[in-house]
Amino acid sequence: MKFAKLSALFAPVLSFVAGCGSPADPGSGDGALAGAPSIAVTVTLEAAAADGFPAPLWDPETGSIDPEVADHWRENWDLSHIVARDWAEIGPALAGKLHFAVGRTDNYYLEQAVYLMEERLRGLSDPEPKATFQYGVKGRHSWIGYSPKEPERQMTYAEFIGGYIADKAPAGADLESWAY
Repeated sequence: MKFAKLSALFAPVLSFVAGCGSPADPGSGDGALAGAPSIAVTVTLEAAAADGFPAPLWDPETGSIDPEVADHWRENWDLSHIVARDWAEIGPALAGKLHFAVGRTDNYYLEQAVYLMEERLRGLSDPEPKATFQYGVKGRHSWIGYSPKEPERQMTYAEFIGGYIADKAPAGADLESWAY
């Protein structure tokens, strides 16, 4: 299977590495790992091969996908797959608590994984997921949602963190002196 023709089944994890360099530096001859974002994904997600290095998901020269590695990623790291697979067990604890915000022009194409998560959650019930999704029109990587004060602009980290603190604060806590 060519990299460009990957099934949507693997989109949540593969969308992250789309456009990244090879997980292994073919020029070194020793399997040494190279690359910036791709190396973090490679080392985190992949099972070890016989040589102790992470088993590569795809061959950078041919584009061929290793189906065993792809299956390992899906079963262990594909959050939309895992949530759908285990919803009967984890759904009661997660219903109403899943909130997603992603830019529509994410630098690593992660919006594709969020679209898939939304689609999969729509198909779940008992309990209903009640998840929320925000897609930033010009939002790039690290887009965290629209401002609750000014919905036409992106939320600041101070608003994001301040909102979380205010939601979790004990009754009677001072929520005014530190809010800007």
